[in-house]
Amino acid sequence: MEYQKFIGVILQEVQKAAGEEAKVSVNHILKNNIPCVDGLTILRKGENVAPAIWLRPFFSQYQCGTSIDRIAEEILEYHAGMEKPARYDMSFYTDYEKVKGHIACKLVHAGMNKALLTEVPHRYFLDLAVVYYYKLECETFGNASILVKNEHLKFWKITEKELDQAALANMPELLPAELLSLAALVDEMTDRSAGYLLSQAVPMYVLTNREKYFGAAEILLPSVCRRIGEKLETDYYILPSSIHECMIVPVLDGLTPEGLHEMVKEINEEHVAQEEILGDSVYLYTRSGSLLTIACSESGTDE
Repeated sequence: MEYQKFIGVILQEVQKAAGEEAKVSVNHILKNNIPCVDGLTILRKGENVAPAIWLRPFFSQYQCGTSIDRIAEEILEYHAGMEKPARYDMSFYTDYEKVKGHIACKLVHAGMNKALLTEVPHRYFLDLAVVYYYKLECETFGNASILVKNEHLKFWKITEKELDQAALANMPELLPAELLSLAALVDEMTDRSAGYLLSQAVPMYVLTNREKYFGAAEILLPSVCRRIGEKLETDYYILPSSIHECMIVPVLDGLTPEGLHEMVKEINEEHVAQEEILGDSVYLYTRSGSLLTIACSESGTDE
């Protein structure tokens, strides 16, 4: 059975097993850096929100011999174990005045997200793209967010420029920037003196936001980039660790953009989940002129 047929069959089986009072559906969801994924949701009576259950892993089980009946049972068991509110009032989302104070920016790689960018408002930033999301204030969902799509602008009756201006204005208070010493961060995570060894080599910092979620977007704020330059008292490189943070490295003798570029590539290949990769490029912030440019990318060094 092919994957698309599997989706239809498993939808029917889960619906049958869940009963008539449940509403089972499959949505095609665009994710960062990866093709569209299929998420199955089960809404029971009195519920209006439900987390998506990704179907690809269950298809792999089917290919390995697990029966459709057993997979349907597993999906229902998995759903039953997921924490979720019975209801979450989303009516506010049609009112831009209630939404605009919680809109923020997120950075994604432009080249790896061409399909996604056709469905969402965006602007280009170097070889990246700025997209926008609503920061959901709900403890049950944790760091949940709603990606702003083109259709949202229509019922909000605003332009992409207005959306961008609101998101940038929100970020300093909604998601304040944090610049952390990598050495101190490693010590905190490992409870060892590894950070001391790092500090003896190249002083490196991690730029993120207070929630350490989509924190790479802090480089969009000129005031943040300027303050980092003032702290380091030198120009510096920005290495995209992931969509959640960037590494900050002062410009020092012996450090080359090409060498840092190779390091970023290796880290992305071995340590970063595909959907969290921001890219391999190395960026340079020049204090004179407050200029942020591409120092090195796959196509070579920026002139």
